[in-house]
Amino acid sequence: MQQTKRLYLNNFTLKNCTARVLDVIHENDRTAVVLDQSVFYPQGGGQPCDHGTIVAGQTTFNVQDVRMADGIVKHFGVFNGAPFTAGQEVTCTIDLTRRLLNSRYHAAGHVLDKVLFELGYNWEPGKSYHFPQGPYVEYTGNLTNVDVEKLKNDIERLSAQWANTGMLVSSKIVDKKTVLADEQLMRRCQFLANVPDDTIIYIISYGDNFSSPCSGTHVTNVSEIGPITIRKIKASDSIVRISYDIAH
Repeated sequence: MQQTKRLYLNNFTLKNCTARVLDVIHENDRTAVVLDQSVFYPQGGGQPCDHGTIVAGQTTFNVQDVRMADGIVKHFGVFNGAPFTAGQEVTCTIDLTRRLLNSRYHAAGHVLDKVLFELGYNWEPGKSYHFPQGPYVEYTGNLTNVDVEKLKNDIERLSAQWANTGMLVSSKIVDKKTVLADEQLMRRCQFLANVPDDTIIYIISYGDNFSSPCSGTHVTNVSEIGPITIRKIKASDSIVRISYDIAH
């Protein structure tokens, strides 16, 4: 089966699209619709998936979960009406409120990365979790000689400053050679050194001096995130975890 064209990669503000049905499949007692292209974000990268609807004629497929495997996006949900057939044209619409909230949480994690970069912390990024329930980012590092309370205040101060003044968020596509030549990008994603040379890499930039490989969804300006609150900063086994929250 052909891979799904993921439209959000080039336009993360897109909220609907038309598509062609490739197949309707059943996996583990769930029904999934596979399309030639999609605006729905599949869960991954520490970010929740989109919800929404896929509609054709009198039939609505309520999308409750979205996953991707081998480049194929599977929209899991429930039909209200006759099931789709292969080749049928449908209209996809995401739950925009959910998308915006998830994008704000995800973007807030990138802002924390930028703050640490600006403050001179060269910790290597690791696991991240951008769900509304207990979001955090982790780094390989330690808190030796770090005034944790000052760091917390510095993060909140700079985040608030950027939220008030605004900071553009942009995306672009680059090749592996470009990433390998950029020390800042390679520090953030060592795994890219092992991907094939012809891999398409999506880069997200926050302001003029901070970029990161990322294929998630984002806000268009940091001002959309609002104030970021640091709930806790702790270290364990050379891992620093920064737990945060935003208003919603």
